[in-house]
Amino acid sequence: MVSPKQSTAHTPPLTARVVALQLLHAVLIKRLTVEDTLSNTPALASLSKPDSGFARALLMASLRHLGQAECLIEKLVERPLDAKLFHVKHSLILGIVQILWLDTPAHAAVSETVEAVRALKFEKMTGFVNATLKRVAKDKDTLKAELDGRATRNFPDWLYESWGDAYGMENMKKMAACAQEIPPLDLSFKTEESAKAWAQTNGAEHLWGGAVRVKDAANVELLAGFEAGEWWVQDVAAQVPAQLLGALAGKRVMDVCAAPGGKTAQLIAAGAKVTAVDISKKRLQRLEDNLARLNMSAEVQEGDATEIVSRETFDAVLLDAPCSATGTLRRHPELLWQRTPEDMGRLCVLQHKLLRQAKQWVKKGGVVIYAVCSLQPEEGKKQVDGFLSANPEWQRAPISTQEFTWLPAPWVTKEGDFQCLPTNEVLSDGADGFYAARLVYKG
Repeated sequence: MVSPKQSTAHTPPLTARVVALQLLHAVLIKRLTVEDTLSNTPALASLSKPDSGFARALLMASLRHLGQAECLIEKLVERPLDAKLFHVKHSLILGIVQILWLDTPAHAAVSETVEAVRALKFEKMTGFVNATLKRVAKDKDTLKAELDGRATRNFPDWLYESWGDAYGMENMKKMAACAQEIPPLDLSFKTEESAKAWAQTNGAEHLWGGAVRVKDAANVELLAGFEAGEWWVQDVAAQVPAQLLGALAGKRVMDVCAAPGGKTAQLIAAGAKVTAVDISKKRLQRLEDNLARLNMSAEVQEGDATEIVSRETFDAVLLDAPCSATGTLRRHPELLWQRTPEDMGRLCVLQHKLLRQAKQWVKKGGVVIYAVCSLQPEEGKKQVDGFLSANPEWQRAPISTQEFTWLPAPWVTKEGDFQCLPTNEVLSDGADGFYAARLVYKG
């Protein structure tokens, strides 16, 4: 009898494509987030750094182009694949994405994907996968041109219709195209002066305030200033809500749903005394780790903000509410395939509860910034309008480009709210979708 140790001694090493299939399975079938999937897939660590990087890139590209790849499979395959053969379907998706969008040499994309199917014990399907991918490789240019015009297939119908109704079909198409792009790396610095100096020294782009944009950053931790705590990673649009509070030196500010801590760091850098609240112990630990690296400190409180009755009132509250996060699809493409219309109702109820609690947290005349990284109107403007209608003791305090001269005019709505759409018109490499409103408690 062969011992278990002997039987595994000749097991061939996992390839990047096999691991990419495991990752895609975890996201699409088990419905895990990309972040959780990457941290909970041991096989990823068994790969070399180049192979690990390729598996990650293949996962992300497959999620960004999933609808287009499925569209092509429908065209090339006569009969729909049995639902039980999802591994085979996912293999086709990975192969198509390699050939059409990652510019992987066709022979490698085809042969290695076929070997991945074989490794997963679908030997009978290898001929089918091989033939289908060879057809894709043969007509690569024609098929890619056809699919590039169908980027909206990467959106579920409900989201496509929602954005079309809210922002118009032209904007919908621009946002769909932007969602396929790899986002740049944005950093937030403690001061505008340090941001300008770092950008000049390191060949990066200073946008405004403490915001710096870096291109082609392979490893964040190797960038200058990481160990010294000079900056933190934060999309430029996500930096805006905290800035809308204006001068904060010496003020008491409550940061609700604070983890992982980017906005907390902004508030501290602006001179505020911050109480950071979050329901997740794990995420709060990440916040504390981030603040430690930045040589910052805040009062940290774990708890459900909908139930917290504060012993003191604050000058301001930054409420970055839990939301569908549909403005962050470039960074979290799994949301395209995991969010549902039913999520909106549940999240809107939670957002309303949090807004209602805010009156217990701020002083008379105090300010609340309500923010969501969502493009769904029911989580943004409609949520705020409904709250103000039901609570006359609150009023909107409109923002303007006269008050915040650095703020791009297209990002200010007619009501005076902040609304950033994820297109490339304001910034060449775009920004995350975000919404924020400034509210004052009249008491």
